[in-house]
Amino acid sequence: LGEAGRPEDTTTLYLVIKGRPESAFPAEPVYRREAH
Repeated sequence: LGEAGRPEDTTTLYLVIKGRPESAFPAEPVYRREAH
């Protein structure tokens, strides 16, 4: 976990999850795959 481990990325993900919970869930694994 490189970029995803940063606090800034975590905050962005949190905001996305709060803004779009339905879109955040499926986007989470995809984002991790791209970051990996």
